[in-house]
Amino acid sequence: TDLDAVGCWAGPVDGLLGPRTEAALREFQEAEGLQVTGLFGGQSQGALTAAAQAGDPVCSDPEASETASTPGE
Repeated sequence: TDLDAVGCWAGPVDGLLGPRTEAALREFQEAEGLQVTGLFGGQSQGALTAAAQAGDPVCSDPEASETASTPGE
């Protein structure tokens, strides 16, 4: 996935926007200086696609997204 490509690991791909995906997306948004919403769309979508295509690792630690505290967990 694009989140994996930029080093923001969201867990196994299951096709759902769950708490791990939201946490990884929030980490990406923060690293890119975007509004942190945990939602995929608008500026986040374009920035994530561009970073993934460029192969830019933007998240500090791929393991951090996996262990980050997420709502409901």
